[in-house]
Amino acid sequence: MIYLKRLGVKPLDACITVVSYSGLRRIGYVSTHKGSDGGAMETEQTLVLIKPDGVQRGLIGEVIARYERKGLKIVGMKLQQLPRDTVEALYAIHHGRSFYDILIEFMTSAPTVALVIEGRNAIELVRMLNGDTDPTKSQPGTIRGDLSVNVTHNIVHASDSAESAKRELDIVFGPEERYKYNRVDAVILHPIVV
Repeated sequence: MIYLKRLGVKPLDACITVVSYSGLRRIGYVSTHKGSDGGAMETEQTLVLIKPDGVQRGLIGEVIARYERKGLKIVGMKLQQLPRDTVEALYAIHHGRSFYDILIEFMTSAPTVALVIEGRNAIELVRMLNGDTDPTKSQPGTIRGDLSVNVTHNIVHASDSAESAKRELDIVFGPEERYKYNRVDAVILHPIVV
């Protein structure tokens, strides 16, 4: 604690140090006083839905674990059976396409797990982890490549852009359902060299 005070780090801040032959050197810290991202990094949020097939097949933990192992943070989560009007609002861009009615019926057929995922490049990282919508084109190691069986029953939905993420998050989550907290490994995942 004395060393932290000498460095000018507040007691509640997380600090990482490196021991070298020349002694201790601070390489970065994230303050718990600066919001969920520590004030030091730009983060974004995205919506992920674990679809009814993922819930019914008992894959909730597997899917969430993949996002968390990548260093992404779950800042909102709920299990719910989505009402038809909510699903229609989420998939409005597909209205009129041949698969639209099948998709709406599927997404309202059983509960889903809705997640707000936060992190640096969260939208891109989540889509990479998910894999291609078509499981026959998804790479092994991705959620869809490893676990899905067809284009409709492909385990997860994720926002495809910042604009879509904002719109979709506002449909499924209220601001009071998104939480701010620090991951204890944030300084390891996102070091700030000083």
